[in-house]
Amino acid sequence: MLQHGGEVSGFLAINEVFPTRNGAVIALSNADGVSLTGSLADDLAKLVFLPEQRPESKADTENVRTILAGMQKGRIDSERFTDNARAYFQKALPDFANSLSALGALKSVTFVNEGLRGGMIHRSYRAQFEKKPVRLNIYVMPDGRFEQFMITE
Repeated sequence: MLQHGGEVSGFLAINEVFPTRNGAVIALSNADGVSLTGSLADDLAKLVFLPEQRPESKADTENVRTILAGMQKGRIDSERFTDNARAYFQKALPDFANSLSALGALKSVTFVNEGLRGGMIHRSYRAQFEKKPVRLNIYVMPDGRFEQFMITE
């Protein structure tokens, strides 16, 4: 999927293009300050282009929520991560805590999709904090440990 969104006072837009499916989803809104367009476009795209996606695992989503909430407080359960990821977070966790704490309370974590990549399971989520939403791209090893836990605006 290729994606681009935009906003101007009073209007929100997002365009999600699926080149291998020869289609796109465009969502427009005149409700300023509401994170409606991204979740609406994702839900429509799932229905139309990705019907084979597995249903959300509530346990996986809750696990991600727990990890994200811990990161906001500057800690992780290192047993949930690979050696490589633990080494990364040893140095990066203070930066994650600083950035995430500025976003306010974690309101929700929503599963977007899942696929396979390079022998790992790639899961995408949206997290809504008090001040703004973020996207999560997570790579999980076959044994269930996290190899990558990326957070983007």
